[in-house]
Amino acid sequence: MPKFNYKVRDRAGRPVTGEMEGENVRSVSEHLAKQGYIPISVNQVSDQADLLGNLFRPKIKLAERTVFTRQLHTMAKAGLPLVSSLTSLREQIQNSYFKKVLAHIIKELEGGSPFSDALGRHPDVFDSLYVNMVRSGESSGKLDEVLFSLTEMGDFDMKTKDRVKSATRYPLMTLATLVVAFMIVITFVIPKFATVYSQQGSQLPLPTRILLWINDTIRHDWGKVIVAMGTIYYLFRWYTRTPKGRYLWDQFRIKVPVFGALVVSLIMSRFTMILAELMSSGVPIIQSLQLVSDTVDNTVIRKALHSIQQSVNEGKGMSEPMRRSTLFPPMVVQMVTVGEQSGKSDELLRHVSAYYQDQADNMTKNMTTLIEPMLIMVIGGMVVVLALGVFLPMWNMTNVMTKR
Repeated sequence: MPKFNYKVRDRAGRPVTGEMEGENVRSVSEHLAKQGYIPISVNQVSDQADLLGNLFRPKIKLAERTVFTRQLHTMAKAGLPLVSSLTSLREQIQNSYFKKVLAHIIKELEGGSPFSDALGRHPDVFDSLYVNMVRSGESSGKLDEVLFSLTEMGDFDMKTKDRVKSATRYPLMTLATLVVAFMIVITFVIPKFATVYSQQGSQLPLPTRILLWINDTIRHDWGKVIVAMGTIYYLFRWYTRTPKGRYLWDQFRIKVPVFGALVVSLIMSRFTMILAELMSSGVPIIQSLQLVSDTVDNTVIRKALHSIQQSVNEGKGMSEPMRRSTLFPPMVVQMVTVGEQSGKSDELLRHVSAYYQDQADNMTKNMTTLIEPMLIMVIGGMVVVLALGVFLPMWNMTNVMTKR
């Protein structure tokens, strides 16, 4: 999704600048306006500027923000003043950029700004979901409970990333080993056959010639190979940033065997958990759905969430568009329906989140078994190619020597 630099004015009329992802200028402007800002200018970041910004912009890890939120929750629950709590936390933090951010937030609080407004001036650290939940905690007087919910959400996101890494570690290591073995064979074994056959004036078998061509291309035309791979990558990135390309790519991501179901389970678990926390924190359902949809990094699922949001706007509830969508199993739809009828949607959404989380855990644990058929096909294909490339010239060696 493209990024946009924006300049706005807050409720006190002070200028605020930052960066945000969005579909277009209009959607970013509308989102900023919903947060209470007055947009002045919104400009899309160019690909080159985006790349340079990602390279040189200081980073604050999710784990650092989660630890900060957990410690702040402990201090808020103990009744310590917010400014003194932030000052104490600032002294403990090792990240120099995070220290500067907290120093600016403390200065804003001492000047009379609400905590949520001070956080909102740093969108690269505290996203709109974080800011709006803090704002709801300020208005309801339950800031400590909101901070606890944000801590749980941060822990959940970190566990999700660990699950994804765990699920992809084995196949990536296997493929990397195969590539290394493939490169060793075509670099050190195949050229030996080429020397012998050329001395006898004979032609290598076709599979061996293909492997030899790959070796020659990598060795002598590596610059062209890098340029070609870079061009393909750039074109892929460009196409997946277009609305149609992004939709097709996201559709592929959720339909690819094994990993697609895992992606859907992880996204749905996070969506239902965040929605439950927002609703229990007192954020209106329509605003909650908007905030949640902004956090979903998949246009197919985001489209389904927009349908749910539109249905709620029309007073029809969430269950009907869920039922029409193929992303939600009947059991989940039934639980949401019961939640709407009983007025306990937040509680039942937590059960839905637990359901998807259990699904993701089971798929992660059984990932090795699930991907074995695909790995066997890949390994088998590469072994066949290497075997033909190596053994065919060995079997033909007798005929070559006889001709001599």
